[in-house]
Amino acid sequence: MIMNQATPEGAGLAWGLSTDPHWLKKYYDKSVLSILIIIMFSMGCTIQWKELTYHLSRPWSVLAGLFSQFVLLPAASFALMKAFSLQGYFALGMLILSCSPSGTTSNIFTYYLDGDVPLSISMTVCSTVVAMLMMPFNMWMYGHTLETGSGITIPYIKMVRSLAYITAPAGIGMLVFYKFPKLAPYITRLGSMAGFAMIGISQVMIFIIYPNIFTAVPVKLFIAVAILPVAGMLVGYLFAAITKRPNKARRTISIESGIQNVGMAITVVTLTIDKFQEQALVFPLCYSYCMLSMCVTGCIAYNVYTKFFAAKYEIDSEKKVPPQIAVDASTTSSSNAGLSAISVPSR
Repeated sequence: MIMNQATPEGAGLAWGLSTDPHWLKKYYDKSVLSILIIIMFSMGCTIQWKELTYHLSRPWSVLAGLFSQFVLLPAASFALMKAFSLQGYFALGMLILSCSPSGTTSNIFTYYLDGDVPLSISMTVCSTVVAMLMMPFNMWMYGHTLETGSGITIPYIKMVRSLAYITAPAGIGMLVFYKFPKLAPYITRLGSMAGFAMIGISQVMIFIIYPNIFTAVPVKLFIAVAILPVAGMLVGYLFAAITKRPNKARRTISIESGIQNVGMAITVVTLTIDKFQEQALVFPLCYSYCMLSMCVTGCIAYNVYTKFFAAKYEIDSEKKVPPQIAVDASTTSSSNAGLSAISVPSR
């Protein structure tokens, strides 16, 4: 059905949520947009054109990742919404989050999980651009089936406009990197620090503006929050395996499919939904906490495994490799070193 923001006041009160605008709200809306602009600009200052052209000239991994992000993940999210009978703005928030592109968080976790960082950055940039088309399309395809008990209009034009505001700074950042390569790292460092500081402030503002944001939220929504990132990573990895992507690419596509740009989802909600915005914000906020907890735990477990168990296994395996084979492998590796156009700093 068509979703319209002109929902009766009683609908919000039925959920135990206040519909009175808070005086901090206008400052929060501006801060959220400012945060994303700063972070996207900072991310753009880290991207080299050769990083993009390297993977875009061999686009199969990027295409596999985009298919997982914009086709498989929204479908999985819609299936979860139907399985748990989620409706209204709670479901709308879940749909917006699942249709969002990946963000810089996925690049960080790709690095710590030994994925393909240049591929991750390429997918992040491409998915951010593709989201301008696919996000409104997915919202149209799945959004009209949501039942809210009233008409809620999904503002597609406003959504595309807000995505343009968000993605443009990344392109400007790339231009800065191209023109001032020595200055770009300092901009990135300052921008990321300012962005993360503002994120913390905005999180506090959310709970001041919406003190009862998690009140009367159905338990099944929290269950869906825990399942979605796992489902995203699983479908991403399986599709990458089916398309016979290399192991590092499979891991990267899995991470990119499971870690969405929560900041962009929150910004889209903030810029496009007026009434009952707090209901639409519940899922992205819960998802950010759940996703970060899962990823941090996964990174710790992976690094403990690689440090104490995988290293021992590799040493034992090397002892079994004949010397001549080891020499040949080393020679082959050296000859192929020139194929890697991107260098990633060691930890």
